[in-house]
Amino acid sequence: MADDYIGVTPFEIHYPDADDEVKIRLFLASAGDPTKGETGVAFNAAGMVVAYAKPDESLFTAFPTFATENWDEIGYGCYDLIIRGSDATERALLDTVGDIWFYVKATATKEARIRRRVVPADTTRDDQWTDDRAALQDRLDAAITDVLRNATNRSRLRTFGRYADNPLTIETYGATGVTHSVPYRFEIGGYRLRMLYTPYPPSTEEEPCIVRSNDGITWVDTGIVNPLIAMGGAGTWNEGMADPDMIYVEDYDKWFMIVRSDQTIATLKHKSIFLAYSDDGLTWTLYDGDVVNGNTNPVILSGEDTGGEAYELDTNGNTMLTSPTLYYEDGVFYLYYGTLDSDGANRWKINLVTFTWDDAGGNVQALTRDSGNPIINLAQDNNFMSGCGHQQIMVLNDAYYMYVGRLMLQSGVLGAGWVYGQFGTCLLKSTSLDSGWTVEGPVLLPSRISGNWDYHSVYNARPLVEGNKELTQINGEVLLYYSGQADVNGVSRGIGLAYGLGPADDIEEIVDIKLTAEHGDRLWTTATGAGANVVVLTLNDDSGNSVNSIVCVVRDSTNSVIAARQTTNVAGQVTLQLDDGDYKVTYGPSASYTFSNPYDLTVSGNTAETFACVILVIPASADPGLCTCWIDIYYAVGALAGILVAANGGSVEVASISPHWSVDSVIPVLARGDDKPIFQTNAVGRASFDAVRGAELRLKVTRPGAVDTITITVPDQASYYIPLAGAER
Repeated sequence: MADDYIGVTPFEIHYPDADDEVKIRLFLASAGDPTKGETGVAFNAAGMVVAYAKPDESLFTAFPTFATENWDEIGYGCYDLIIRGSDATERALLDTVGDIWFYVKATATKEARIRRRVVPADTTRDDQWTDDRAALQDRLDAAITDVLRNATNRSRLRTFGRYADNPLTIETYGATGVTHSVPYRFEIGGYRLRMLYTPYPPSTEEEPCIVRSNDGITWVDTGIVNPLIAMGGAGTWNEGMADPDMIYVEDYDKWFMIVRSDQTIATLKHKSIFLAYSDDGLTWTLYDGDVVNGNTNPVILSGEDTGGEAYELDTNGNTMLTSPTLYYEDGVFYLYYGTLDSDGANRWKINLVTFTWDDAGGNVQALTRDSGNPIINLAQDNNFMSGCGHQQIMVLNDAYYMYVGRLMLQSGVLGAGWVYGQFGTCLLKSTSLDSGWTVEGPVLLPSRISGNWDYHSVYNARPLVEGNKELTQINGEVLLYYSGQADVNGVSRGIGLAYGLGPADDIEEIVDIKLTAEHGDRLWTTATGAGANVVVLTLNDDSGNSVNSIVCVVRDSTNSVIAARQTTNVAGQVTLQLDDGDYKVTYGPSASYTFSNPYDLTVSGNTAETFACVILVIPASADPGLCTCWIDIYYAVGALAGILVAANGGSVEVASISPHWSVDSVIPVLARGDDKPIFQTNAVGRASFDAVRGAELRLKVTRPGAVDTITITVPDQASYYIPLAGAER
């Protein structure tokens, strides 16, 4: 017998032979408690609704022959819906390639909707390959765009303009300043951004704290209990703390923080690194799992542990680790840390340890020092003394970057007159996590303006990141938060903001290359077009009413080169200048209307044409506890930018859920086992799903040329349009 795993991937099925049975596994949640599975649901033709929708069918149809032979209980709320190859009517359900949906609802259960992909039998998969070549071309177009994007990376990551009202106002909790910022984009709880930092000086106030913001400038501690981790008393493992870093790991839906801890033993300082973790990034638990290499929890790394190395100790044999930064990739954590030595601050060598995480037991496992340590040992160059410190790792377009603090040369390429002890910021790059780090060049330097808060030093520069420390941009700009100090003693410190700006000498060329590649070598600066004829296009809805405020894009007959772009006025019209010829017209996006894009337009002399759209009505869930969420997905780049993708051309993945309910209780339409469910677009480029009202969802939207992260709170309403911000076009 066959089951539903007849295909290349687990959720594929294909047309069965006469002696096959195709089993569609599903989960039925209890109507009374949707967090639990309903057991004992027996076949009941009168009390159950079982239906299907074949590829490109917009409505469900009753299952043709639902009987006892089509139903089997597996246990714990799981059941099999069985399609028999011996029954020609049932077998015909799987005769069309594409996505097929099944709907099951019993009296005592919530409804379940299950999607499976019907694929051709192996002997005919060449046909599918031919059909998929167009999708491959879209991916190649996106890759070409990435090449153009990489041409701007170096300038955008090294050229910054300081915010005029630096330093930022951030709660000091009794200290005289703040430092060691770690900014993160994580849209949940009504805030878009969060920042980990420490109040300092004095060192007795240096405890990890978090503030949140929506604009990146105004930071508040509303709803947060600071400090996140309180300092211990004299002689304890954390009588001092510094240099925190954190990362959100999607695989565990958990935050991890590493911090330097200081302990005085026999008048000598011992500096180690400890670990904490959190479900929400606001309330933290100190590591208390299996002891790591003989350390005392929550410390996981020390030069004096059983794996310690001589390079991690000072001349008295005391551990001297500092300035950790954490990264995660493919199930492995990468912890980079400095080793203090007699050369002084920010002249350290950078080392690496790796470890894995047992989430069920809360244990650090297999912590191992890299055999190539130190993996970063910078020599003196024309700008800086040897060494570096206060490093922060991030990733962008398959390359890794670190901003590091470095000691300025008193007289070098960057000028003379630098005072010994002044720090500047430098950018490193590598395509490998454990080797090959090279200097890209200086980034931010002390202002050297007498009396300024950053007169003496600039260090600990950290860009705004999201997810797994992926560089993110706000309105196309990199936001770089950095620590500054006004004097050699570091008594006055603060956190400032700098914006990543393209340099004046190459930004025009970069823009021209990018726009020409995406829109053709003409007219991208002229929104109305430059043709000989006056062309008036009118857009009406299905009731004959004019539709305003809709973007209209006109392309050539191949739908590749943009000829004009305007927004409809109150009469639903745009007035353009076009030459004679054939064109393709695209409207949208819109949360209120559905368009038959692209519309055909023929221009012959002065031309007037009227196009129609349909008022959008989204079928909403009848369940008062659910909301039907939907999103229209468009091409992000290339000739098709702004056009809705085809069936399965884009997707929405529910990456994480808060509060920490089970997927099945929040997204009840899914079968168990889809712990990160993915919803594909239909034939008109729309993806939708039902979710429990009030849940906070972090969504990953994948489309040709872009991957977007959106966080929503499911509203208390029957349906909800998820906007894709300004990225849709």
